[in-house]
Amino acid sequence: MKKALVAVAVVAMSVCVGRAEAQATAEPFHAGEWGIETDVTTNNGSVLRFFTPRTALILGATATHTNFNQQNGANNGEIKTEDNVLNFSLGVRHHSPIAPGISAITGVSAFIGSLQEHREFTGTPQRTDSYRSDYYGAFGEIGAQYMPSNHVAVGVAYRLNMRHDKIKSIEEKGTQFSTSFMPVRVSLYF
Repeated sequence: MKKALVAVAVVAMSVCVGRAEAQATAEPFHAGEWGIETDVTTNNGSVLRFFTPRTALILGATATHTNFNQQNGANNGEIKTEDNVLNFSLGVRHHSPIAPGISAITGVSAFIGSLQEHREFTGTPQRTDSYRSDYYGAFGEIGAQYMPSNHVAVGVAYRLNMRHDKIKSIEEKGTQFSTSFMPVRVSLYF
């Protein structure tokens, strides 16, 4: 009797493990599926279109406008700063299931954009500065996402960026490498 119970337990465990492995390696999406996502901390939004069950084309955009004032104690005035950023990206992302509901993600994208900044210095002496920086570059990213349902995912990503800037007002150019962490990415699939 004990041998029969042990045999049943072993068969049941192997069936459960087999199902878990099948779920972990199941294709997370289907070709033709759409998605939208946002990186909450960067005001970045993207549209995804899957052309295979694991790989998607991504079109992203970032648009921000900020105003802030800072006291300029040395000149008894303030510094008023206004920034406008517009950025577009196009890339590919691959999803690799690693456990039920969890996928590793890798991707590459190219981007172009523009940053405009305008500063006014009040007080003595009054001065106004403006500059515009146009840029282009590419980034690679790795990360993971958890899907509590077939249509919702929450994830994180880490990026290595290469960006080439051209500052128009002072005719400067330069290339920089940086890293960035996207701590909260929310995605909806349909």
